[in-house]
Amino acid sequence: MSVIDFKDLKHYDRDVKHLSLYTQTYGVLIVLNQKRFTIDQISGNVEDWFQVSPQVLLNKPLGTLLPSATVQELGDRHRQATGNFYHRFQFQQTVDGQWKQFQGLLRRYQQYLVVEIEPGRGDSSGAAPHYHERLKTFVSQIRPETSFYGTAALIAAEVQAVVGFDRVLVYQFSAEEGDIVIAEALK
Repeated sequence: MSVIDFKDLKHYDRDVKHLSLYTQTYGVLIVLNQKRFTIDQISGNVEDWFQVSPQVLLNKPLGTLLPSATVQELGDRHRQATGNFYHRFQFQQTVDGQWKQFQGLLRRYQQYLVVEIEPGRGDSSGAAPHYHERLKTFVSQIRPETSFYGTAALIAAEVQAVVGFDRVLVYQFSAEEGDIVIAEALK
C-alpha cells in the first residue's frame, strides 16, 4: 500500500502511475484491490481535490472517497466486465461545501483495477462517451498474437455491433487478385 507521487519517478516501477492513460498531476490516480474494492494505492494529490489525506484512504473502501451511487456503478461494471476494459463515468460531490463535478475512467489492466479522476469538463452525456468506451475496450482486445485474419474478424463483429447491420464484410484490396473478403460478421 502506498501513496503515489507524480513528481517522484524513483519508484516508477513499484507504483502503477506508468499504467495511467489520462491522469496528469491535476488528476487523481487510484489503484483498487479487485476483490475487496479497497484503495491499495492513491496519488498524493488527492488531498488537493477532495480534502482528505491519502494516508487516511489507504486500505479503505472506495466509498470512503466517492459517492455510494458511483461506487455501486463502478462495482457493477467491474463485476460484469471480463478481461481488460474501460468505463467512463461522471459524478458530483460536495468538497469544502461546494458541489464539484468530476469525470473518471475505471479500467482493468492485468491484475490492476485503476480509477483515474479529474475535474469535470461540463456535460459529456450522449453517444460520444459510449463510443469512446466501446472503442477503448475493443482495442484492448486486440493482442499481438492475434492473426491478421483474427483481427479482421474482430473488426467486422465490432462494426456490426455498433451500426446494427445484418452483414459486415472486411475486404482486402489487391491490384493483382481483385477484392478479397477476409472477414465477415453475419446475423
